[in-house]
Amino acid sequence: MFTVLFTSIGRRVELAQAFKNSYLNHGIFARVFGTDSDPSLAPAGHFVDDVFQVPRVCESGYVKALLQICRKQTVKLLIPLYEPEFLILDQHREEFKKIGTIILLSATDALKICADKLETYGFFNKHDINTPNTWPIGEQPSNTGFPLFVKPRSGMGSAGVYKITSQSELDFLANRNPELIVQEYISGTEYT
Repeated sequence: MFTVLFTSIGRRVELAQAFKNSYLNHGIFARVFGTDSDPSLAPAGHFVDDVFQVPRVCESGYVKALLQICRKQTVKLLIPLYEPEFLILDQHREEFKKIGTIILLSATDALKICADKLETYGFFNKHDINTPNTWPIGEQPSNTGFPLFVKPRSGMGSAGVYKITSQSELDFLANRNPELIVQEYISGTEYT
C-alpha cells in the first residue's frame, strides 16, 4: 500500500480531494494523510484518511514529529506544502530516505534560488528569461518611474507587498526595512 503525507494541509481541500480521487480513478489503493499544527482548524483534514498534529514549522520538534509519523505510518512520499519548511526539510532528506520516505522537493540549489526573489531575478536574467527589473531597495536607477512594487526578498503570497506611487512612499518603506526589494510595475493579466 502506498502512503502519502501532506504537511501543513490546512485549507488545501481541493488538493486533498484531487489526490485521493486520482488514486481511486486509477485503481490504486493508497492512504493519504495530512499534518497541521491545529487539525481542528484544518478543513482539508476532513478529506484525507487522517490528520496528525505536529509542532509549528518554526518550533523545535517539527522534523522529529514528521519522522515519527512517517516511520509509524510507513509513508513513502512526503509532500511539503508550506514554503518556509522547504529548506528545513531539504536539510533532512537523508534521514527520511533512511526510513523509506522520499520528500517531494526540488534540488537544494533551486530551493535557494526560489526562496530569495533577488536571486530568482538574477537567475532569470542569467538565462535570458524576461522578468520585471528588480533591485535592492535604494539601488534602483534614479530615472525609474512609478508605480513600483516593494516587497520582502523572501516570503510568500502577498505578505508585505506594496504598490507604491511616489518617492515619499519609497523612502518611508526603505527607512522601515532596508532589506526590501523594488520591482518595476508590469500591468496586464496576472498569472500565479
